[in-house]
This record gives sequence, structure tokens and C-alpha cells, in this order.
Amino acid sequence: LFSKSLTSKTKIKALLDIVANAAEYERIPIRHHEDNILKQ
Repeated sequence: LFSKSLTSKTKIKALLDIVANAAEYERIPIRHHEDNILKQ
């Protein structure tokens, strides 16, 4: 997934989007009500 998303012209915002959408982040526990804040 990462290698298909990256090019030599990939900008910082796109890099952050790629990393933030990584499947590994789905397994990180969040604090009570933090999910509501993150949805905003």
C-alpha cells in the first residue's frame, strides 16, 4: 500500500494521510470519548 501511494513528488500532507490511514492505527486503543473528538 505504501509503495503504491508514494512518488518522488508526494507532498507532506499526502504523506500524513498515508501514515494516518495505516491499518496499524486501528488497533491503538483510544481514551473514553476521544473517538468523538477525532471524528470532528
